[in-house]
Amino acid sequence: MKDRTCYEGQFINGEIKGNGCKFFASSKAKYTGQFLNGEMHGHGIMTYHNGNVYEGQWYKNKKQDPEGFVILRTSDKAVYEGTFHVHVRDGEGTQTYE
Repeated sequence: MKDRTCYEGQFINGEIKGNGCKFFASSKAKYTGQFLNGEMHGHGIMTYHNGNVYEGQWYKNKKQDPEGFVILRTSDKAVYEGTFHVHVRDGEGTQTYE
């Protein structure tokens, strides 16, 4: 890809589809999970350059909104498991430290 972003995984009829891994050169983030029509779509894990990890459902390259169950691991070893609403913790959830 032009910006040195790279993808490794399944292609169907020449399109990124199925399971794969995409590394974003500009942000140094890595997504591992499901793709549909070239977009992050389905269950996936995004690991950010600062060590934070978001695991949950994706829809058309975005964290699933308005609600969804996620696991969020931060670089300070906090682990949140629960629901998000519009990218914010909301509803039932627990936070622990590893």
